[in-house]
Amino acid sequence: MPYVNTAIYQTPSDETLVWRYMSLDKFLFLIVKSQLFFCRLDRFPDKWEGIWSKRLFEKYGIGRFPAVIESKKGEQTSRQSINEIIRKSVFVNCWHMNNNESAAMWDLYGRQGAAIAVVSTIGRLKNFLDTQRNYNIGKVYYENHETYEDHDNMYVPFLFKRKSFEHENEVRVFIEDQPEFTKIENKAMAVNVDLARLIQSIYLSPTAPDYLVEVLEKIGNLHVGEEIPFTKSSLYDDVIN
Repeated sequence: MPYVNTAIYQTPSDETLVWRYMSLDKFLFLIVKSQLFFCRLDRFPDKWEGIWSKRLFEKYGIGRFPAVIESKKGEQTSRQSINEIIRKSVFVNCWHMNNNESAAMWDLYGRQGAAIAVVSTIGRLKNFLDTQRNYNIGKVYYENHETYEDHDNMYVPFLFKRKSFEHENEVRVFIEDQPEFTKIENKAMAVNVDLARLIQSIYLSPTAPDYLVEVLEKIGNLHVGEEIPFTKSSLYDDVIN
């Protein structure tokens, strides 16, 4: 199914560089399976992910979610119960938007010394995801939760995070699994991708041991192709006078 364009939120231009920082195990999953990992929204450590603010809930109320009312017949339909259902019906794949490497992101994902960054573009994400569901790509906005601007669109809360996370400079691909908002039990989904066309380049964290470079490059060449550049970051190299 195709990428869905909407004016409700901002999708960066096709040329925008995006980086997916990940642990070694997530990288191996990506290239061996040729699948991107999408996490269910309620499984993120930040418990405010996708939460409708009190202001939005009071403005639109449960009338904005007739399917939720239908699925919760005989039960109390509160802001908390609606948030719980919605957060379990959306799956997200996160990217960092930047023209350059991010020291903060390496520090976040490379604490054990073997993080990987896959570099792509918004245009590649639009064209080389293979999913049976429509998907959206949006820039994340960082705002105090109870004061962000109201929008009459249920997807907007999926693209707002608190100011404390602003260093992530995130772009996310998100998929709504079940429009009727029935409860689902799976905690993640994997979406097939054309790796050779999705990936522009691959970086190994600057603190990774040198012996991993050759090993991971061979694995990458085997599954992605030799034409994809594979480089160890030089971010923390010694100064050359």
